[in-house]
Amino acid sequence: MDNNAICLIFRVPEMGKVKTRLAKEVGEIKAYEYYKIMLNETINKVLNLGSAALIGFYSGNKPINGYNFPLYKQKGKDLGEIILNAVKKLKSLGYRKIVVIGSDSPDMPNEFIKNAFEALDNTDFVIGPTEDGGFYLLGLTDIYNCIFFEVDWGSQNVFESLLKNITKLKKTFLLLPIWYDIDSKKELFRWLEKLT
Repeated sequence: MDNNAICLIFRVPEMGKVKTRLAKEVGEIKAYEYYKIMLNETINKVLNLGSAALIGFYSGNKPINGYNFPLYKQKGKDLGEIILNAVKKLKSLGYRKIVVIGSDSPDMPNEFIKNAFEALDNTDFVIGPTEDGGFYLLGLTDIYNCIFFEVDWGSQNVFESLLKNITKLKKTFLLLPIWYDIDSKKELFRWLEKLT
């Protein structure tokens, strides 16, 4: 456990600044409220796992309370740089196996995270692809700047580009089952149905 870290990349809940794509469909207030639930579910899931230290990397205003785990301000111009800098920080703190997640897949099965840590004993990367061409989880044990080169963040080619870069490095990887992240009303309702 001491060598394992779950790196949570998230935005501090703030009206009008979270889930902007979703807000266009359901309104800013609902998007904000749902985002808070998604984030809390994700945090509680990880804390209950107890198999790794939870470290948060946030954007927005620094949270004043409600977060009982270490927090660092995100650094970087895009998601690739943010993840890279977060991993560098965690490596400098002595963590060996790192699993990066966001708050957009709150009902991701716990087994996915557990399997990622186990797999990192024998493989360089673990990736959980999303249905929309992104990824919901990235596990790694080392820093490779070039895996984030020429990735069009926010497009449907993120996962594909990431995999291409890992293959170019001749590194090993394991793919987790495809899951979904919540960016639209359709995915929101899919998640809400599971809650009822």
